[in-house]
Amino acid sequence: MKVIFLDFDGVLNSPITSIAYERLITPLDPTLCKAVGVLAEETGAKIVISSTWRKLHTFITMHDLFIAHSNKLADAIISPRDLGDIDTN
Repeated sequence: MKVIFLDFDGVLNSPITSIAYERLITPLDPTLCKAVGVLAEETGAKIVISSTWRKLHTFITMHDLFIAHSNKLADAIISPRDLGDIDTN
């Protein structure tokens, strides 16, 4: 199984994202979310959230947030518990 360990800050958003969306809290950038979703789909990779956001929000809340930006990204997200034994070859 291919796995992408995904951080959010600086990957799915940036200071420019806050300016573009006129928000104090940095939201996720829809374009970047779609790009990561396409990356996961084209490589067949699953995504594990390694961001500190995982400590602030439930898995379901983050999944719903991704659905709002990219179904491909939302479909690729898995829980770390779903990894099991990973073949490193």
